[in-house]
Amino acid sequence: MSMGMRNLYIISFVCILVIFQTSKLHDSIPTCNLNDSRLRSGSQLEKGFVALSVDTNLAFSYFAPLALEAWRRCDIEPVFVLIGNTSSWSASTKSQIVIDYLRQQQAHILHVNPATLSRPISSAFLSTVGRLFVPNLLATDDVLMMGDIDVLPFKCDYYRSMIKMLRINTKMKMYMDKPVDLNAPRFSMCYIAGQVSNWLELVPQTNDIHIFLNAILSPTSIHDIYPNSQVPNVEPSMNFDEQYLGIHIKNLNCYPNCTSIVDKSFARDYGMLVRGPPGPDYTWAKILQSSGQEMLEYLSHQIEGHVGEGFFSLYEDAKNPNGTLFSMIRIYWESEPLNRVMDYSKMFFMKDRHAS
Repeated sequence: MSMGMRNLYIISFVCILVIFQTSKLHDSIPTCNLNDSRLRSGSQLEKGFVALSVDTNLAFSYFAPLALEAWRRCDIEPVFVLIGNTSSWSASTKSQIVIDYLRQQQAHILHVNPATLSRPISSAFLSTVGRLFVPNLLATDDVLMMGDIDVLPFKCDYYRSMIKMLRINTKMKMYMDKPVDLNAPRFSMCYIAGQVSNWLELVPQTNDIHIFLNAILSPTSIHDIYPNSQVPNVEPSMNFDEQYLGIHIKNLNCYPNCTSIVDKSFARDYGMLVRGPPGPDYTWAKILQSSGQEMLEYLSHQIEGHVGEGFFSLYEDAKNPNGTLFSMIRIYWESEPLNRVMDYSKMFFMKDRHAS
């Protein structure tokens, strides 16, 4: 046997072994690309997955490693849909640092090449709908929730309980945390959750994310969201994903009885108990500057931290290891993940070797 043929047999065996060990994936996705397919088992009662997507915009992609660590603290495994092929993520030192961190921590990532889609769509928009593909990667008994790349979970009991109750309450198909508009209907993407078998009633089923996105963004699908639009080939807006899911949830045969709109004993009430009464309307900076009892009470009820939204983005603040972002994280995180992301952040904000 030649050396080349022997190496080919070894590589084939490794690929078969990897596919066998990733049986949580649908059988129709035979791949030995570990970065795309190594999904750990979510079969334990408290385990679950969260779908996240982001493009190469550094003000958002910077938070991907923080999101990875934050969700894993809560025993929930993130699956990242990265908008842009591997070349675009290697185009700058900073985006390369992001992707290197995810790979080193064996994160589950899937790349999308916008150039292969049937119509030109901005990467910012694709970063909102790309996460909807993730149900196609998981086993039907897994529990999956949608998340935002720049919303970090803090109080893990809230998320663990959501996963548990979705496994136990078989009558509950979909949990929607916050109704934005019940008439549309439209629900906040954080945190729409359900078993994967129920997710697959809402989104196209395919093992190819580019086919998936072309279906989601087809003229027929867009017309369903905007039926009264007089503009031909209307461009979908940034809340398209919320409206898309809202319409499909409403079309479930059991709607609304199999959703958290009706079931008041579900995670919504548990969330109120965990969150407690509404806190004072303070910014994180003001909270961290005070040691008053009222502030400590407020902090104890925070289930999440919005770190990248609009004018309140903590992206620039992250350059300072003693700034608001890391001061906030220190309150909730253990030292090991905290040290990892602080080292990552220090490297990220070093002067680029190439233009970013």
